[in-house]
Amino acid sequence: MYLTKNEFQFMTVLWDAGTPLTASEVLKRSVEKTWRDASLHTILNKLLEKGAITEHGFVKDGKAISRTFVPVLSRDEYYGALFAGHAVKEIPIILSALMSRADIDNETIDILERMIKERKSEAEG
Repeated sequence: MYLTKNEFQFMTVLWDAGTPLTASEVLKRSVEKTWRDASLHTILNKLLEKGAITEHGFVKDGKAISRTFVPVLSRDEYYGALFAGHAVKEIPIILSALMSRADIDNETIDILERMIKERKSEAEG
């Protein structure tokens, strides 16, 4: 599944919240959004169509009753799906491209090293 920039920003708010949110709550938490407020329902409906989010329930929001939404797929699942079609031999190329970013800090490198060590240990079984 591919998410547009606006859909990804919407999903990031849901992923970070870790709790069901109404559309208006997503809007309030979307501090660095690039989309207009009027596009909220278009983005919401596209995510529902794609199966990226689902309706969780209803809450009273002032005088209105609003639907709440939760992500269907996790952030890890989304990123995994982005690279799922690539051959295993391309993984080092993808990682190299990501590591060439100037903003990668030592903490991130430490996390990656730990993940590689854990995966290597699992593979050796």
